Amino acid sequence: MASGSKQLSIVCLPKQRQAYLLDAVTIEGASVGIAGTTFRDSGTGDWLGFYDWLRASDDAVIGVRQYVDPGPMVDRILLELSRDDVIVDKKARSVEIFFSSGRDYDVLRSSDQDFGDNRLFVGDDGSVLLTFLPRAS
Repeated sequence: MASGSKQLSIVCLPKQRQAYLLDAVTIEGASVGIAGTTFRDSGTGDWLGFYDWLRASDDAVIGVRQYVDPGPMVDRILLELSRDDVIVDKKARSVEIFFSSGRDYDVLRSSDQDFGDNRLFVGDDGSVLLTFLPRAS
């Protein structure tokens, strides 16, 4: 199901740069252009699994943890990521994506178990983009 004209939070994992978060992005249709890269919907739907915003002790969002449900496309793209800003736990089926070198997050502040409008897009250059419901402040 497409997200229509809702505003979303997106996490972008460019091919040669640090992952970053953008809030209040509108995606209409099956593709979106971000920073010169065209991302196309992977066709995996709008449910990838639950996710948690990873927050430091001061409540600053430093990353996101995506728990992924089984699926060949999701497994191939997300569970095989090999990057300095990503920690993959294949046994737990989770992917932690960090927006800086900081990795210390507060476990109690980082257990949202959010879900919805969670789509996987793949860039023409192999970059990855994930959509999420707008994050709570």
